[in-house]
Amino acid sequence: MGAIGVEVRLVNAQLERATAFFTPIFQQCAEAFEKGLSGTSVDNDWFEELIRMAPAEKRRDFEYLTNILIGFAFTFVFSPGPSTTQVVYEFAFRPDYAEEVLQEAHDVLGERPESWSFARDSLRRLSLLDSFCKETHKHHPTAASNLMKKIHKTQTLPNGVVLPAGTIFEVVMTAAHLSNSNLEAPAEWDGRRYHDLRQRMSSTATGSNKYDWGSATRDDVNFGYASHMCPGRWAGCSIAKMFLIKLLSRYDIGLEEGHTERYADLHSGQYILPNPTKHILIRPRK
Repeated sequence: MGAIGVEVRLVNAQLERATAFFTPIFQQCAEAFEKGLSGTSVDNDWFEELIRMAPAEKRRDFEYLTNILIGFAFTFVFSPGPSTTQVVYEFAFRPDYAEEVLQEAHDVLGERPESWSFARDSLRRLSLLDSFCKETHKHHPTAASNLMKKIHKTQTLPNGVVLPAGTIFEVVMTAAHLSNSNLEAPAEWDGRRYHDLRQRMSSTATGSNKYDWGSATRDDVNFGYASHMCPGRWAGCSIAKMFLIKLLSRYDIGLEEGHTERYADLHSGQYILPNPTKHILIRPRK
């Protein structure tokens, strides 16, 4: 209990420092909201929206707001970080796709990136970007396996395999995804794969979102499946896509000089990570 108490006190101390850091920003946003102003000098939608959405009695409870902000950050920014980095690496390796994705963004969001605003519908219409992200996630998952289960009662599978009680099993991600008989040449990288599949479906058809990056289906278990689905997957994917399209609109991305192959992943236990020893070249678009 003593060791746990020390860790808890450290967390509380860190929260106090974070609250002190964010308090001036929240104060500006709260004052602007109370005066009916549409924006603030902070110019940050996250802070302004957090103030607008907070219960009236909590709009000046800056420790509460800091807690909410940190929770959002861990869930929707830090957690998708490895997958987002993999997509950035993929764009660096496949610059032709970056131009296609950017052209689609101009068609959907307008020609001026500084005027872009995002909504659920416009994000879903960025179909090439979504497809590119999903294909990258298929080839570069965040873990080697998923959906760990323990068998409590002996079961016989349809193919005759017997799983004795007490057996613990998992789904091997790349084996499941890269040998999927429902996809054409599943092991070959195709950034347009899910975009093309979506084009063949009616937008009003049942399950029309099955090829979206955030979908959790039997054909794609990166986000779990059934009762084990990640509850924040749609928000995480949306934030990643907003970051990625803004990045592509402002910068050209490429591999380090002398590199021609896609950077290999780093494996740590069952986890699969973008290689942190590698670099990419980023320069402002002309």
